[in-house]
Amino acid sequence: MAGLILLGKSSLSLYDDHTKRIIQLNFKPEIVKDIEIINPEQFGQYLKSFVSTNKITPSPLIMIVSHNMFFEKEFPALTKEQQTIETQKFLDNIPFEVVASTAFGTEKTFKIIATNGYFIEEVRNALRSLGFAINIALPSILFGNIGIDLNQATIKIIYSKYPSLKQYNLLKEESAVKTQSLEIEPTEEKQDRENIKKINKKNLITIGVFVLFIVVLFVIVFIVLSSQSTSGATIVNPSI
Repeated sequence: MAGLILLGKSSLSLYDDHTKRIIQLNFKPEIVKDIEIINPEQFGQYLKSFVSTNKITPSPLIMIVSHNMFFEKEFPALTKEQQTIETQKFLDNIPFEVVASTAFGTEKTFKIIATNGYFIEEVRNALRSLGFAINIALPSILFGNIGIDLNQATIKIIYSKYPSLKQYNLLKEESAVKTQSLEIEPTEEKQDRENIKKINKKNLITIGVFVLFIVVLFVIVFIVLSSQSTSGATIVNPSI
């Protein structure tokens, strides 16, 4: 079975499934502040020291993101079109460059939650570099009021509910990222080809103008020389 990690605004709690221990790491304010990783390299070393000191064996992990990490907004029941519009309005006001979000609701309400997607991805990448595997990150609000720390009761709740909540995964799909990269590359190549065509066209025009200038210059020189020859012939004839 996979272990658990509960990621909060100022700490994380890790449940090691091998030893059945719950270990907590409090973030230093000079490394993590206001849902921002200030120094990713230092954060990676900090996490590495935490894993090494506690002798945690790398394993698959289920990430749960604490409610104190999220901005949220609730609406009365909306149509799908209204949901799309309101979701975009809400996300546009989230103060992060990379936003991780999800939405859920009932017949009477519709709720959107969002957080710093970069923070989640950086925690994931730091743990992956240490040998852990994280393929899913779910908002803690989906599990009810489980608090910001792990305990035996919340662990049981998470394990029992998470298989049915995978559609709310906050992590980017790797396949989608690869597909996006493949879609971007042809566009860039197409743009490069178009730029080359434009440059070649400009070069051809420049060469054409230059050739035309040479021809005109040749014609002018020819006319001048011809004129001088005719003038010379007119002066010589009277003396004969």
